[in-house]
Amino acid sequence: MAAAAGKKLAVLVALLALLVGPSAGLLGIGSDCVVFVGWPLPVILRSLICGILGRPYTPPVWRDEPTGAGLSVGYYNNPNSYCPGAEAAVRKAVENAIYQQGRGIGAGLIRLFFHDAFVRGCDASVLLRSTALAGSDTEMEGPPNKDSLRGFEVIDAAKNATKAACGGRNVVSCADILAFAARDASDILSGGRISFAVPAGR
Repeated sequence: MAAAAGKKLAVLVALLALLVGPSAGLLGIGSDCVVFVGWPLPVILRSLICGILGRPYTPPVWRDEPTGAGLSVGYYNNPNSYCPGAEAAVRKAVENAIYQQGRGIGAGLIRLFFHDAFVRGCDASVLLRSTALAGSDTEMEGPPNKDSLRGFEVIDAAKNATKAACGGRNVVSCADILAFAARDASDILSGGRISFAVPAGR
């Protein structure tokens, strides 16, 4: 008896949210047709509501988690690689920045790498200045990061240094440069107590 009453109540709440939702801020219509603020909505219910509203519904695409299987420590230091001096060039750029700007820039580089990795990335997407979608914020310009992240100019200097070390070729990825810079900043700021190998080849 209680289960039947619970189902009736759930249906009543869903109908009430559909009727009152837009004015109460409970329901939003966006790119995925309909969103109940704070409520997970099953795919079947989303497709039903989208059909009633006459809007297309595209279910989310599930992607496999990246494994990092192609990464290796010393990827650029191998004499047969594209750029044996890449890691040393990044370290020199980080050392110069810390010497000229102070220890805070080292902490900024570590934070920059964290913000890149935190959004399931480690892909240097935090360095993007524009997107293909008009009006869409990049990670750099998004509310949590705007005017709070620092160290972008150090990454640019490291990119130029690796290009020079690699015979004028851009063969070192920005994602690897960002990872190396955070590692080197940790090592320099800790006086060598925090030192670790960084797999590369992104």
